Amino acid sequence: MENKNNIPGLFDIANNYFLLFYAVPCYLMYASLTSIMFLKNALTFFLPLAGVVSIVGPLYLINLRSPRTFKDQFALYVPHPQTLILPVIISTSAIIPLEAFSVIFQKNLVNNTDYISFLVTIKSKGLPAYILIGVHLVAIAPLSEELLFRGYIQRIFQRNMNTTVAVILAGLIFGIAHLNILIIQSATIMGVLFGYLMMRTDNLIVPTLGHAIFNAFSFTMLSLSTVEELQSRDVQYPDWRLVLISALVFLIAIVIFESNHRRKKEGGNA
Repeated sequence: MENKNNIPGLFDIANNYFLLFYAVPCYLMYASLTSIMFLKNALTFFLPLAGVVSIVGPLYLINLRSPRTFKDQFALYVPHPQTLILPVIISTSAIIPLEAFSVIFQKNLVNNTDYISFLVTIKSKGLPAYILIGVHLVAIAPLSEELLFRGYIQRIFQRNMNTTVAVILAGLIFGIAHLNILIIQSATIMGVLFGYLMMRTDNLIVPTLGHAIFNAFSFTMLSLSTVEELQSRDVQYPDWRLVLISALVFLIAIVIFESNHRRKKEGGNA
């Protein structure tokens, strides 16, 4: 049986600069469809289509040029449950410290009324809307965005520059792509974290799961907030003890994760 690693992939047979340029219209289409749905008051029921039509579909089509399957090209492998324990702990424990960091900017910057209107619009109104928005935020958006930013853009960067720089640059682009000064900082850190998980596991399912965990937390907080609270933007800092504990768990999990990766790498080179 031929080793799939010996089969040339999309990044081997196509010009990487062209592929990088291809990512631009994909994201612009994603942002444009979301904006149109918002303006036409169709966001709730059609938002799940945006990621499929503008990211998953175009990436699938361009990958038809490659001898590799879509799953192999973008490393969409079902990981062993045991290998997900530390990434889940890392992603979950990062939420509260990142929330505290985000509040600093939200309290000191002028409110973005468009963003607040967007949150009010996607706030669930009835069970069907709740399910559709939840499916998008917790499943479709994490998968489509990770395909574009980690499975595609970061992988192109990694082929052309230092891996650490590639992860940081892809994370920065991910943050800027949110087009919202209130969340660019936290989204950038999130993007770097997801890029790190992708770099260490070479499995896109891992950062996708981390992304889903972040979005599930945000969706839960949004669902529990009232419209008045969203409009007032009276955000509060998380309890400092919870922030400290979460940060400590995060650091311990990262150290263990790195140690396991090092042992695995040394074992593979033995």
